[in-house]
Amino acid sequence: MMLFAAVLNSCEMLPLQTDEKYHGTALDPNTGMSCLQFIESRPDLFTNLREAIKVCELEAYYTQTSRKLTYLLLTDKAITTSEVELAKTDSAAKTKLINDLRFHIIQGYYHAYGTLTYDPIFVITCFESPKAIMTIKLETNISNSAEEGAIKTMELTGQVVRKCVSSNHFFTNGVGHIFDLKSTYVL
Repeated sequence: MMLFAAVLNSCEMLPLQTDEKYHGTALDPNTGMSCLQFIESRPDLFTNLREAIKVCELEAYYTQTSRKLTYLLLTDKAITTSEVELAKTDSAAKTKLINDLRFHIIQGYYHAYGTLTYDPIFVITCFESPKAIMTIKLETNISNSAEEGAIKTMELTGQVVRKCVSSNHFFTNGVGHIFDLKSTYVL
């Protein structure tokens, strides 16, 4: 009983919560960086991707400014360390990794703020093979949360549907969407 009385008395010693004015701000998806700078700024997500770009000598794709591209950025869950290490010594593995990375760069500027819809569209990747077919669209299962107007997920289909974990990161040379799984193509 004394413990209960002590708890009640201690509440009187705490200051009351004060009202604060809420100042909402719009989410700014502009990074102010090139795609490669963004990758380098996130070693928690893209250590293997950064190393793969270096091994495959594809830096020019991620720093070019002649056109806006759509980058499907693969996290360390999608590109493994062993995959990158093998590409350093095996030319066939390196060629496959180059093709994988180029398949995940789309020619064009596709994002949720006007260029994508809920209907799938065919896109041309930088791995220009008639059998490397990809479609993209906006995710149809979006909750009615406060983020709905700001960040929308995309679906990517090669053989299977892949959903990005984060999307609409605007770079100085394009837009990026982050994926935990690689898309596949059949040659």
